[in-house]
Amino acid sequence: MDDSKHSVTKNGQPIDLTLKEFGLLRCLMRRAGSVVPYCTLLQEVWNDPSPGERDEAVVVRVTVGRLRQELEDDPRQPTLVRTILGVGVMLNAEP
Repeated sequence: MDDSKHSVTKNGQPIDLTLKEFGLLRCLMRRAGSVVPYCTLLQEVWNDPSPGERDEAVVVRVTVGRLRQELEDDPRQPTLVRTILGVGVMLNAEP
């Protein structure tokens, strides 16, 4: 990820991400190896100061799913972007 150029590559090939997908990846990369709570993701990526339970379940999960489609070799068996049910999302430091 090159934040200054707003670009992401996988195996040397560019990946096109939406603004929210890019923001989600950036937020997860800054905390790689740690679980980032849904409320933190909503606050930092979606600028939602008071997220609710419903928003957490829908908005974050959909965007995480799209991000997995772009980054994971097998999105059905994620090794890089993991959901910790009921807690948040984690980017593995060592996929």
